[in-house]
Parts: sequence; C-alpha cells; structure tokens
Amino acid sequence: MVFIQQLKFVLSKYIKLFQIAKVKKKNYVFVILLTVLTVILDAAGISVLLPIGEYVLKYETGKVPDTQAWKVLQNIFLYLGIKADITPVVIFAIVLIFLRQGAVFTRGIIIDLIDYKLVKDFREKLFAKFLVQDVYHIKQHSTGIYNNSINLEVANIGKAIILPVENISGIIQILSYLSLMLFISIKATLVVIIFMVFTGILLKNFLYYIRNISSKIIKINNNFSQNLVDRLIAVKLIRVSNKTYKEQDKNKEILREQFLNNIKLSRVQRIIDSTIEPLLLIVAIPVIIIAITLNFPLAKLGVFIIILARFIPVFKITLVGMQSHFHYYASITNMLKLIDKLDSQKEKRKGKLPAPKHIESIKFSKIYFNYENSKNNILNNFSCQIKGGVVNALLGTSGSGKTTVVNMIPRLLEPSKGKILINNINLNTIHVDRIRDICTYIEQKPTFIRGTIIEHITYNNLKTNRAKAIEAAKLANAHDFIMSFPENYDHQLGEGGVGLSGGQLQRLDITRGLALGTPLMILDEPTSNLDSKNTKELLLTLKRINQIKKTTIIIVSHDDSVLKYCDNIIQL
Repeated sequence: MVFIQQLKFVLSKYIKLFQIAKVKKKNYVFVILLTVLTVILDAAGISVLLPIGEYVLKYETGKVPDTQAWKVLQNIFLYLGIKADITPVVIFAIVLIFLRQGAVFTRGIIIDLIDYKLVKDFREKLFAKFLVQDVYHIKQHSTGIYNNSINLEVANIGKAIILPVENISGIIQILSYLSLMLFISIKATLVVIIFMVFTGILLKNFLYYIRNISSKIIKINNNFSQNLVDRLIAVKLIRVSNKTYKEQDKNKEILREQFLNNIKLSRVQRIIDSTIEPLLLIVAIPVIIIAITLNFPLAKLGVFIIILARFIPVFKITLVGMQSHFHYYASITNMLKLIDKLDSQKEKRKGKLPAPKHIESIKFSKIYFNYENSKNNILNNFSCQIKGGVVNALLGTSGSGKTTVVNMIPRLLEPSKGKILINNINLNTIHVDRIRDICTYIEQKPTFIRGTIIEHITYNNLKTNRAKAIEAAKLANAHDFIMSFPENYDHQLGEGGVGLSGGQLQRLDITRGLALGTPLMILDEPTSNLDSKNTKELLLTLKRINQIKKTTIIIVSHDDSVLKYCDNIIQL
C-alpha cells in the first residue's frame, strides 16, 4: 500500500513535469512502438538462429534437419512461395538484423530529440519566468542558484524525462527475453527470475540512499555556484580586505564537501554497475549445468546462451535506469519547487489605459508601503506632487524610501494603500507596458549588458538610428568621450561597463533615455559615485536637457547640493 502511494506521488511529479514541458505524447508512443518492433525483430532473429544451429550440427548429411523449428520455417516460407533452404534462411536472418538496427537507430534519434528539445524549452521557460518576476521579490533571488538550475539541473531534467520510456522499453525487452527462455527451458529460466527478484530486493536500499545523496549534492552545487557569483562580483573588496586566503579556504571546504558526496554517490553506482553483470554471469553457470543435465540439444543450448547474453546487458541497463531515476528525482523535485516559486512571484499588474504623452503632474496621495517580513512601513501616509516639465528633486536620508517612491512610477512596486495619479489618471488603470514606454530609469549604478555603445543606446528602441544616437549623445555630453575610442560608437562594453568611469556610465544611460525620447526620466542617486566636478557637469547636463526637451526629470538624492539645479523639491 505504501509502495502504491509512493508510486502515485512520483507519477504526479512526472505528469506535472510533462505538462510544463508540453512533451508530445505521440513521440513517447512512437518510442514504445519502436521498442516493441525492436523486440519482435530481435525475437524473430534469435528464433531463426535455432534452425541455423541445427543445420550446422547436421551439416554432414547435406539435408535440412527434420526438427520442429524447420517445420515452422518451411510453413512460413511455403506461404511466401520460397523454398525453405539454408540460403534464404540466412538471408532472412541478416534482413531481420538490419531491420532491428534501423528501428534501434530511429528510436535513439527520437529519444535524443525529446531530451534536447525539453532542455531547450525548459531553459526558455526558466529564463522567461525569471525576467517577469515581481521586483518586490527580485531582491530575494539567488543568482548562483538560478544559474546552476538553468544549466546543470535542466540537463538532468532532460535525462529524467526520458527515463520512464527507457525503463518501460527495458522491461518490455526483459519480458520478451524471459518469454523466449521459458519457451526453451522453464527450469533454467526460473533460476534467472529468482536472481532478478534477489537483485531487486538488494537494490532497494541502495536506491533510497542515492536519492538522499543526490538531494544533498544539488544543495552543495547551488551553494558553490552562488558563492562563485558573489565572489566574482566582490573580487575588489576581497583583494583590498586581504581576504583572498580566507575565501580560498571557504571555497575549498565547499568543493571538499561536493567531492566527498559525489564520491559517495559514485561508489554506490559503481558497486551496482560492477556487481550486476558478474552475478548474472555466475547465474549462467548453473543454468548451463541444468540444461546439460536435462540433455538439451546443443542447438537449443546455444540459442539459450545467446538469449542470456542479450538479456544480461538489457537487465543491467534497466537497473541502472531505475537507479538513475532516484538520482534525477532530486532534480525533478528541485525544479518543480523552483518553478512554483517563480510562478508565485510573477509580476501581476492590472490596467489597460494608454500612458499620457506629456507629464503634467504625478501625485502621491496617502501612500503606505512595506516589504514582506518587515513590521515597519517604508512609507507611511506619504503624499507629494511631482511637477511635469521641470527638474524635481526627491531628497531624504538613506532608508527613507526615496527609491521605493520612484519604483512605484513605472509600477515596479505598488503601494499597499493609497493612490498615485498621473495627469489625474489613476496609475493602476494604465497598462504597465505603456507606463514603462514613457519612462527612462537610470539606477545609482547604471546597468549594462555586454555589447557595443550603440547597442546600449538603442537597447529598448531599435528604431533609433545612428544619427539620432549621436544627437542624443551630444546633448548628454557623451559624444566626445565616445569618439575617443578607436571604434567610437561600435566600442565593445565590458561586463557592467567596465573600463568607463562613473560619470561616463551615467552619461551613456542618459543618452539612451534621450534617444528613446521618453517624457519622463528618473535618476536614482546619479551623483553618489561622482566627484564635485563631474557632479556639477552632470547636473548642468540634466538642466540643459530639461530646457531643450521639456523632459520631466526626477533626481533621487541625499545630497543638498543638487537643490540649486532643481525646480521642485520633495523632502522625505
């Protein structure tokens, strides 16, 4: 009863996996049908070996043996209008072998197709799900864990999804071989069946051990991947803090734990792999003795041994497949949990109206907001008015909620209570994509994706041509330093814009916003990483952009020096 419940539980996870991956049932059915065809052709091919063996043993007579096997062949060949002689029988056996191998080849190709397509589709889904996570939850995400899941774990899922059909195929082949062996000798086959039962009982405890170790390895792999990503980002901090050796020791400890658990898993798998085949071969000895004791004809004994030789690797592969199920089951469980988490954290925003083309005002009315697991509100009965067509300053100390306020404008966050009005239109009624179309958001540390400068400027506006990009760069005071590069606008940006100063990074992002032509530009702490000279130049640039383009600009800052460049001051 417990076994049936466990089986149902496992099947439910596989079914959920199939639904997510949208695996085509016809491909699975086709693989099963090809397996059945392979078994039939294999059985037919082995069956033909018996009359061929009988003919070889009585070759001196020059006649076809008068045995049951040859009588069956003669009836079949007579029906086909062919004389049952050794030559057509051998040709028939060769044709069966080629047909079987053709079926095996086709089956293998379809299995690979299912595997690789599932890996591709799952990576697409995970990437898409990650991108549509609510910003409210993104702060909680672990880059290393997602990286490990989307690469290593998805590859395991591809293999896991194939296992059921592989195991079913193995069972079909095992049953076919047992049927052939039973036809030749019931007693000898019973010895093989007893061994199979004994092996299954012995394997059971190993399989649960494999599942537990596999779950532990996934956690360690996630830990290693996350630790690696964190340290790559913080490499400068590590160096200046003289913590290189400490970090190396920590990494060694993680890798040591990873190594020890992988060895534990490998040891169990190798024990299973290395003992099954020898044990089966040992079983073959009493089987042959039983056959000799029963005065088996040599031809039948030879065929039985051939069947047993074919049975041994199939039985071993099927057991290894069952063992692999317990290894990959941990990956399935981990993947389904991740997908459920991503689905629960998906951004959900209502609203259908278009966004206004010009900003007259943005009003915050009695806004409340707090993050999950936080007792205190970040914003508590907050109200303000951002004026359109001018430079606005949002001032406050660190932690006062400045970034939270501006994150609400493009609806990256939504208030738990209160209203936000744009031109007296409730922000919640505007389609989230449309409000983001009119907004350029420049973070404290601008974000850059690998590519050229021109690709960054036109990232969210492919219609922007080079002439417009240059015009925007000149207005943002970025054109001169761009032209200083040998490849100017085709200069390749490194990871995170490495190689450029903080001021240059800010100006490139401002250029992107200008090229896009959005009526609203939000800058979160744009001067925090700049010296006084670059700060002044940046603020003068923003003032000039506002005067020329009439762009509504919001500067988030804790620095009072920005005030003289702003027309409207909001204090938190």
